Amino acid sequence: MKRIQDCDFHDGQILSISISNTCVDVLFEKWNGDKVKLFFDDYFAIRDYHSIGQRTSGMIMNSSKEIMDATIDFVLNDGGSEELIGLNSYSFLNSCGDKMIFEIVARNERIDE
Repeated sequence: MKRIQDCDFHDGQILSISISNTCVDVLFEKWNGDKVKLFFDDYFAIRDYHSIGQRTSGMIMNSSKEIMDATIDFVLNDGGSEELIGLNSYSFLNSCGDKMIFEIVARNERIDE
């Protein structure tokens, strides 16, 4: 199974985002028109800056200290700590690479190409 880190998100775009209680699905169109579906399971936080339809310059893992710190504060204030094990943040950057347009903190991710 392909890992999300091995996928090229340069010069593509987010087509749709679907959110359920346990999973966030992101439909992404690559530069060549191929579509991939990303699944973020057991998610804790999402920030979306009108990402649908925007071109991307890439996706970075564990780049968003702000969203991770907010998630850690939330979990610790809720009396948990075990929930923090294995969390990662994922951030899609705009076409210029200078702004995050979609961020998520999740425990598991998978990709369907």
